[in-house]
Amino acid sequence: MRLTRTLQIPNAPVSTRVCPRYSPFVGETSAPVSVAGTQGASSADTGCMGDHPHTVTNHQRARGFTLLELLVTIAVAAILLAIAIPSYRSVVQRNAMAATVNDLVGDLNYARSQAVTRGQRVYVCKSSGNSACNAGGDWSQGWLVYVPDPDSTTPTRANTLRVRGALEGQITISGNNNVDSVAFFDPNGFAMGSIGTFTANADSTAQQTEIVISGTGRIRTEKTVETSS
Repeated sequence: MRLTRTLQIPNAPVSTRVCPRYSPFVGETSAPVSVAGTQGASSADTGCMGDHPHTVTNHQRARGFTLLELLVTIAVAAILLAIAIPSYRSVVQRNAMAATVNDLVGDLNYARSQAVTRGQRVYVCKSSGNSACNAGGDWSQGWLVYVPDPDSTTPTRANTLRVRGALEGQITISGNNNVDSVAFFDPNGFAMGSIGTFTANADSTAQQTEIVISGTGRIRTEKTVETSS
């Protein structure tokens, strides 16, 4: 006959641990909740999210810029802009002046070629774009290329070949001697009556460009540095 013995184990004491209820947003908590478990159970058994290794802590929060770092960044940016802006403006005006000089040289060469092609004198005069030559001002207001009618030296809408408007970008062009107001080319391509020099200047650079017309009608450019008087 086999005897059996029944062992009775008293119920282990139940402990209640209050865990904060974590919000999905960093640093926010809501009302605490109670988690029941046996005495001596580990934090993993109780299920407290605060004990989980992936819980977001204060050390894991992203940091922003401090006021001192922001002020230093603004100061450095201001210094760089102060250095770059004048240089950039000078480059832009030099490019604008080069484009303007090319326009004038191109129109002068066009007038010369038209004089040879047509077998008559062709004029280039400064004008504000109203099909009339202007005696006042400089060449910055614009210019006309025209072939005058017989026994006349004035332009009309019918005999105007090209019109160039007023210059932009604070570029000025002035002419000396025989090209103060008008230049012309004879049927043989010579410019004996228009020997002179145009001078192009930009406000933000000391460099200037001279456009020289020789007696043979040849046109050349020279870059010089403006000297203060």
